[in-house]
Amino acid sequence: MNYLQYLRGVENMKTVKNMKPKVFILLLIVLTINTIRYGTYLIEGFGSIYNWALFTLNLITLLIIIISKVKEKLIESNSD
Repeated sequence: MNYLQYLRGVENMKTVKNMKPKVFILLLIVLTINTIRYGTYLIEGFGSIYNWALFTLNLITLLIIIISKVKEKLIESNSD
């Protein structure tokens, strides 16, 4: 598989806009629980690099998913 074939495969992958509502809600719940969990570890003083990294990754992923869903809704409402 060359690089162009890889890119075509990435373009065809399902994104947040193609995600079923139940899967989207489940993903949000899991990411929120993990973000809160690692956030409480940091607040309680267990500030290891591992906890910081996972808190940051979960928070970034949560924000990206929420922003992409909001953008999708805005595009849908503008196209009507």
